[in-house]
Amino acid sequence: MDDWGKNIEAVADALFGKPTSSKKDELRYGKRGSLRVNTDTGFWDDFESGEGGGTLALIKREMGLEGKDAIEWMRTELKLEIEDRAPEQRSERRDQRDQRERPAPAPAKPKQDGPKPKIVKTYDYVDASGEFLFQVVRMEPKNFLQRRKPRKDDDPNDIKNGWVWKQDVKPQVPYRLPELLEAIADERTIFVVEGEKDVDNLWAMGVPATCNAGGAGKWPEELTQYFRGANVVIPPDNDPQAKNPRTGEPRFHPDGRPVLPGQDHVKLVASKLEGAAESIRILSLPDLPEKGDTSDWIAAGGTSEALYRLVDEKSCTAAEYTAALDLAWLSKNFKSKFGAVVWGEPRTAQQKYEYIIKGLIPRRETVLIYGASQSGKSFFTQDMAMAVSQGGEYLGRKVRRGLVIYCAAEAGSGFVYKRFAGYAAGKGLPDDVYLPFICLTKKFDLFGNDQQVTELIAECKYWVAWWNATYPNDQVELEAVVIDTLNKVTPAMDEINGKEVGLVMSRLDRIREELNTGLWLVHHMNASGTGPRGHTSLYAAFETAIHVGRYDHTEKDAPPRIKDGNNLRDRRFTRMSKQREGEDGEVTDFYLRGVICGYDEDNEIIPGAVVEWIDTPKSREADKTVQESGVQLTDQRANVYRALLRAMEESGIAAPPSLRLPKAITRVVNRSYWFAAYRKYYAEDDSEDAVKKALQRANDFLIRSGVIGRDNPWVWITGKRVRGEARMIAAPEQETAPQAAPVDEGDPVDQNETNWEQFDGDDAPLVEPEMELMEPVPGQETGQSVGEPELEGASE
Repeated sequence: MDDWGKNIEAVADALFGKPTSSKKDELRYGKRGSLRVNTDTGFWDDFESGEGGGTLALIKREMGLEGKDAIEWMRTELKLEIEDRAPEQRSERRDQRDQRERPAPAPAKPKQDGPKPKIVKTYDYVDASGEFLFQVVRMEPKNFLQRRKPRKDDDPNDIKNGWVWKQDVKPQVPYRLPELLEAIADERTIFVVEGEKDVDNLWAMGVPATCNAGGAGKWPEELTQYFRGANVVIPPDNDPQAKNPRTGEPRFHPDGRPVLPGQDHVKLVASKLEGAAESIRILSLPDLPEKGDTSDWIAAGGTSEALYRLVDEKSCTAAEYTAALDLAWLSKNFKSKFGAVVWGEPRTAQQKYEYIIKGLIPRRETVLIYGASQSGKSFFTQDMAMAVSQGGEYLGRKVRRGLVIYCAAEAGSGFVYKRFAGYAAGKGLPDDVYLPFICLTKKFDLFGNDQQVTELIAECKYWVAWWNATYPNDQVELEAVVIDTLNKVTPAMDEINGKEVGLVMSRLDRIREELNTGLWLVHHMNASGTGPRGHTSLYAAFETAIHVGRYDHTEKDAPPRIKDGNNLRDRRFTRMSKQREGEDGEVTDFYLRGVICGYDEDNEIIPGAVVEWIDTPKSREADKTVQESGVQLTDQRANVYRALLRAMEESGIAAPPSLRLPKAITRVVNRSYWFAAYRKYYAEDDSEDAVKKALQRANDFLIRSGVIGRDNPWVWITGKRVRGEARMIAAPEQETAPQAAPVDEGDPVDQNETNWEQFDGDDAPLVEPEMELMEPVPGQETGQSVGEPELEGASE
């Protein structure tokens, strides 16, 4: 293979972008992979047109350049080192050899004799001092070439009529550089257009302008330095989608976007000037015809006054312009496949570790939110998602505002018409507010259908582009995709089959990675109440996990219900059960406050609910019992209690059935682990005798106060509130086999058996009763519930 053939991959990449597929010695280009390049032989084949050949033949077909012009293009544009040869002879021999290896293509049409090219206009490029560098030459038939004056080291054969026709002047400069620099120094707005004719026409009416040599799709790096501190406006040409000159088929970028030369050039220039220019604005001139440019706008009566007025009123940022182009592309024949509803419509017809909610929800990571049926997990998840769509603070934590796409696969359209209205009523949102919160109301299948994963990703991209185009002054990024719930989008998956769970997790990761966003998954609790349902690999795959539950108010030491008007509400909690880059174990209580969503056709109330956090001023006003309460511990007793918490976390196991403990108590720990934890974390330099006395005194007090229970060798936490201390709420997601306890060197505490009062248990209903708007019942005890808000769906 000769020098030209070995460069065929670089040439193909420059002409078509990166290959759509590749093998050992074969690259494929085009949406359907119809153009094949053999990197071993240096040949290419186009199966659609029946054409083929070597590197020079490919350049001739795509660029219209032959012989030395083709070689010069490879040198100057692709920076390839190629020695001078006789390209016509080599290409002919190679093409003859190639013809012996493939069927002869259909005979080409004979070339039509056309007019002889002639120069119709020249544009001089000069340096900052006005010294001539090179010239852009406008030819007829329309073509643009470059030429310069001869240099001493030029080959005499390259000099024709006093000119060297090469694009080899380095470094490049912008057109009309001296005037450009003067205008920037005077802090005048600079218009960067596509061609020299546009530049001259703008200067003719007193508007500073410039361009690069070579037209659309080119912007050498050395040009950017001249625009430092400049205020730049870039008007795009109104170009249609580019077509393959040989086949007439529309051309596309590798990601599927159409090739729009003028519009793509604007984005290229804006990206190159970012960080150098003081400001960059894009101005789409109105009423341009197809293929129209700035000169056409001027010819139609445009003036400098009108131009500057358009800049003030109609220009946009590069991000806004890109969003508008993406929306125009995505919007063609678009119809939501997932029943999307925009917030507002139902009521009117690896970088540094980042957080969306600081310290709580990591950015662009996976989050698992799980709980038992009727725990309130969907209400909690929606509450968080709405906080992200609004920004500000959430539970006292800073929130990164962004767009949220909520897939309400379980509640469906009911989520929209009750949860939207309930949240708005509960939080006091006006009916005309629009928030970057999109709800998809139709189910889809992440287990049996990979195509629906692709469609979901495409739909999410559309809604991001739609929002940023519709609200140009409110540009946001997609911060979270919420799927509620897992079982509704994996109808045929066996949740305890690791292979099947792995398949679904890979698809969830694909959604997160291709959208560059966070993925929140709402899931159910297992039957034993120790963790999320399904294979252990599911829990392990998530960066963060939050357990949502509600207290069993039939238990003796359960915290009190919350008074909400004439009703009492169950107290619920969230527990950070897993946080890879932060502290876990944090527990926060809330309740579901009843609200009126609206009225039905019979003018009867449509009840709903909204999350209300216990530690908010509104909650404290509603519930006077939230004042700090519980058993008060001395410092020493508190340390013993904390040692037990540590031991439970590190070495606790599921409560053995033989203990017959209340169902709220799910964890126990061998007493030896408790004592070892105290010695390790809190004893410091205390003597062994002092340690034993501290343990004995604290043990007696904690048992008498009902804070702990004991049945040797097991110890557990009853759940009774301890002032200022955390409580163990739920077991870890994955049980481990009990380990051998540390060697027990003698129990330092009283060996008397602790007497336990058995708690009465009562299974909670799967669906809570509807909210009752009623007068208080005389003699009603504060611990008795008179109704909870209606929760849609079996899980919430």
